[in-house]
Amino acid sequence: MPDRPGFDVLCKGCGRSLVTVRLLRDPEIDVLVDHLRVCSASEPLGDTPMLGTILRGLLVRAVDHQMNTDVPTDQAAVTAKSESR
Repeated sequence: MPDRPGFDVLCKGCGRSLVTVRLLRDPEIDVLVDHLRVCSASEPLGDTPMLGTILRGLLVRAVDHQMNTDVPTDQAAVTAKSESR
């Protein structure tokens, strides 16, 4: 089965790569929201932000390298970067 492309999600505020995933699901979105609440405190997200509001603070890039899906989502970006070296 060919590997599907994934997405590298970066914070627009600090430029940090937050997650590299195939799909953005609730656990990954929680990681993104937590980061944005700390990094972009001047732009509050509210209690239950809409996806569009969350995405305004992020840059999402398609990546087509093989992804390691055997690691937790908060470590996937680190693993993907290590594998590409």
